[in-house]
Amino acid sequence: MTGAFMSFCSEGTGLHKPLIIVGFSARAAAQCAHRAGFQTIVVDYCADRDLLAYCHVYRSLEDAGWVDWIEECYPGIPMLLAGGMEHRPNAVQACQQRSNRGGCTGTQLVAMRCLENWQRWTLASGLEWPFTWIPSDGIEELKSKRPTDRWLIKSTHGAGGMGIAEWNPHDTSFNLESVLQNPNLYIQQNRRGEPLGVTMLSSEYGSVVVGVASSLGRSTQPFMPKYTYRGSIGPVSLHADQLARLQQFAAMVASDTGFVGLWQADFLLDDRELTLLEINPRWSASMEILDAVYDVRLVALHCGCCTRSITIDEWKEVAKKFSSQLLMPCKRSMGKIVMYAKETLLVDNRQSDSWWMDRWQADSDSSGFRYADIPRAGTKIEAGQPIMTCIATGSSLQNVRSQFEKIAFL
Repeated sequence: MTGAFMSFCSEGTGLHKPLIIVGFSARAAAQCAHRAGFQTIVVDYCADRDLLAYCHVYRSLEDAGWVDWIEECYPGIPMLLAGGMEHRPNAVQACQQRSNRGGCTGTQLVAMRCLENWQRWTLASGLEWPFTWIPSDGIEELKSKRPTDRWLIKSTHGAGGMGIAEWNPHDTSFNLESVLQNPNLYIQQNRRGEPLGVTMLSSEYGSVVVGVASSLGRSTQPFMPKYTYRGSIGPVSLHADQLARLQQFAAMVASDTGFVGLWQADFLLDDRELTLLEINPRWSASMEILDAVYDVRLVALHCGCCTRSITIDEWKEVAKKFSSQLLMPCKRSMGKIVMYAKETLLVDNRQSDSWWMDRWQADSDSSGFRYADIPRAGTKIEAGQPIMTCIATGSSLQNVRSQFEKIAFL
């Protein structure tokens, strides 16, 4: 690696500059930011042990005053959104009101999460869009037009696959009234395919596909909802025609919304066809895989785009490097899988210390299992909730998958 791309892959890119990270679970983003040399001010819900080790200042997302605190204490500091913030456009807008932080606004969040926009951008880019029905449009017409299709009920405020339910329009025992009365729900065709998370980066000069990770299969555990996010594995290579369509899609999204920075789009891959599921304009779970395996500082790139400090020549080199990487199999692979509690668990010192001894430290060459999102001693975890994340690296995607298959809890 040479030139601009090398500058974004070196230690200390952030030069100890401050960065605000806000979201439900911010450990991965904070760890990658620390690796890039940033001092992070973190607002999150989980306060995991390894998050606290990597952030400079911490505040709980449960604190109703966190927006005012950010505005009063850290005006003008760039911000990176993490899990769940796509559903808090008002809070994001409030963080931008007193001083320009660059990056995403509340208005852009709303546009990036709009079903009508998803359909328009997808079809215009030569990608697939599953038939989608707003309950208020009338269920009877849906039954008559597509009597053999399988359906999912989804929420515009959902995250991590939570809240997704399968629906049979001929099942009279299903409480359809609750769906019809909820303006945040929609019904979507249940298509087959391999779930992929595609990371995008947008700047004032254009957009580029950074990398792709595959989501692990659906859970077979009876205590977990079927569509709950279980983990990711990658990087996954693309065909040239797929990359071209995704590049066109990314360019259209950014052009229409003015969004700059990192974001992710989730797709289903079936026989080389890509079907859009949703857009998440924030840091996503699979981005740390790309950050580690490609040895690139994604947080630095995000900040460079948000603050308009990246030059056009630097952007061209970065975009060229990412595009070439996507067309070739990667020599290293990494996977992460979330461990969920079968029953209520109270984490003790022995458990927390044991996981901490084998913690993930953003080293893609580490061998054996490593643990991340480590709960502190005394943390109570309810049944069905995530305990922590297990991370493995290997020479190929199959090698990592085979390591995961040996874990008893799978």
